[in-house]
Amino acid sequence: MTTRLRDNTTIRRLSDERGVSYIVSAVFLGTVLGPLLALGIEIGRYAETRVLVQQAADLAALAATQEVDFALFQETGQEILVSGRAQQVAQDYLNRNLQLAPTQHVVARVGAIQIAGNVTTSFVEADVTELFPQFVGHVTIQVQGTAEFHFTRDGQRAR
Repeated sequence: MTTRLRDNTTIRRLSDERGVSYIVSAVFLGTVLGPLLALGIEIGRYAETRVLVQQAADLAALAATQEVDFALFQETGQEILVSGRAQQVAQDYLNRNLQLAPTQHVVARVGAIQIAGNVTTSFVEADVTELFPQFVGHVTIQVQGTAEFHFTRDGQRAR
């Protein structure tokens, strides 16, 4: 009879230890794998948003090329943007393209537009802090959008 009592006690102890391993596994999943999964999702959203901001910056640069002072170019060969208007047109294009994108609370602005050698460059900064938890802090994306254009002067392509 004592042998049977010891066997039952041993079985109870083994089942109690199995319960502990379930608890340890659950704690591990909750504290390690859960945050890693969440971080993976956030990094994916960041990468998608970065691509969308880059595309919008390229389109903003393309819009800005439409604001080159063509009359001045025909007279002197200089490539100059119409003052102030190019940045506003680029910002409008940027806003429209990001509005259509499935991003969450992304605020982007055109910092500057430059023109040199038939290439218009728009410098864009986007605040994507809302994509991450608060403890990450302030996160911004900085990209350069470019667009190339070609005018002709006196029937010759400008270089």
